Amino acid sequence: LWAYLEYLPEYEVECSHEALATLHEARARARDPRERRDANTAMRAEQRKVRQSRRIGWLVRHIMAGPLYRAAGVPLPPSPRRLLDEAREILPTLRPHGELALYVGEALMALRAGAHIFFNLAPAGCMVASMGSVLTPRIQQVAGAADGRIQSLFSADGDIDEELLALAVLKARGPH
Repeated sequence: LWAYLEYLPEYEVECSHEALATLHEARARARDPRERRDANTAMRAEQRKVRQSRRIGWLVRHIMAGPLYRAAGVPLPPSPRRLLDEAREILPTLRPHGELALYVGEALMALRAGAHIFFNLAPAGCMVASMGSVLTPRIQQVAGAADGRIQSLFSADGDIDEELLALAVLKARGPH
């Protein structure tokens, strides 16, 4: 949930970047000076939105989350921007917007860092769990992790599937 809260300002940044690209094209096509002026005004408004969203994201991460993570003695997780940048390898448009891109980015980062098992904690039947399962072979291929595996943790009933968990640990540990 925290990753999604941090993602919301980044989502606004992504939307503003898309709007800026459209406005830039409109300004280039404009023949009337008034149309160019209107496009420039709209572009400045979008740029303000980007700056404001980035400030909000910084506040959420460093003023709200930072002290909590420091008190717990745990490093901050990767920023949503970093996760989205990683996810672009598999989801270039970051669509569908939401937790899926964060999941893909985090899975890629973990596998590339040498994780043996990456758990998909999304409940069975939710979009992220379903699409994450579909993308698992591609994530593992892009990550290039021969040993790393992605394992869903929950059963269709919402309980932890202990058999899958034990099997994943055994496969990750290997025959030794």
